[in-house]
Amino acid sequence: MRHICKSNAPKSLDDFKERKHTMWKDIHKECDKHVYDDCLTQCELDQDELCGYTEIPLSCGKKHIDHYVKRDIDPNLTFSWPDMIAAVKDYRFGADWKDDHIKKSDYDSSKKRYKNILNPVVDDFSGRFKFYTDGFMEPSDCNDTLAENTITMFNLNDETLKNRRVNSMTLARSMFEGGMDKDEILHFLAPDGFISSVEYELSQV
Repeated sequence: MRHICKSNAPKSLDDFKERKHTMWKDIHKECDKHVYDDCLTQCELDQDELCGYTEIPLSCGKKHIDHYVKRDIDPNLTFSWPDMIAAVKDYRFGADWKDDHIKKSDYDSSKKRYKNILNPVVDDFSGRFKFYTDGFMEPSDCNDTLAENTITMFNLNDETLKNRRVNSMTLARSMFEGGMDKDEILHFLAPDGFISSVEYELSQV
């Protein structure tokens, strides 16, 4: 997971919100479907075309706008632009796993955020995780409970993710040993995702 620098909300979303919509289903009506499409496209651009939780390329499967704070936990954030994250749909990890396991008691309504996990739009992720040769990830600081809980809440050590991280890390190291510059490697591998693990691998050589 990486920090997401959100751009300004699409104008179509601002216009849509001025009409005082309250239900998410409204954004899927034929007359307003372009608003959803605009939001998803801008999220993808802000996230370098990667899932905001797993770093899987969004081109690899079914994608959607996930509400970082579930709508049934805080309906007031239904059309909040910072709460919209482009994510892949997979019941094994990421957005779907989070939505199945997060509880209302995990949310601090006064601060508009979850108490025990990180927010990719708000929090700094620099140097917060380390990765092993088998793709396993853990907090760089063993006392960083927010990072540990985030890994658990999004199931980021799912075997599928670990295996894909291994492939990316192995390729990055091979390219470095073959004489490629680190910046060139990052640029070349960026479309394949899992950039955090690639960056970590390159920091170790």
